[in-house]
Amino acid sequence: MKRPARRHAPAVRVSRPCWQIVILMSSINRFESLCRFHGEPRRTPDLWFAEAAEVGLGVDLEIVFIERALEALSTLREDIRLSLNA
Repeated sequence: MKRPARRHAPAVRVSRPCWQIVILMSSINRFESLCRFHGEPRRTPDLWFAEAAEVGLGVDLEIVFIERALEALSTLREDIRLSLNA
């Protein structure tokens, strides 16, 4: 039996983005923003996004993640680019 979809999936706390360094020609030229969640149950981001999509809130959760990444963008050097996967 499939468990019922929970409407609280997007309500879980999304941390500030984590950064993965992208190196091109021996220098750091961009960061990829990675999403991490804090809350129960503990699970990987793909499962949180899948559950949010299942209850019709996938786009809302992606927007929250993108907003957090853009807020943190100001902490990077001006010549650094930011990559997002949404």
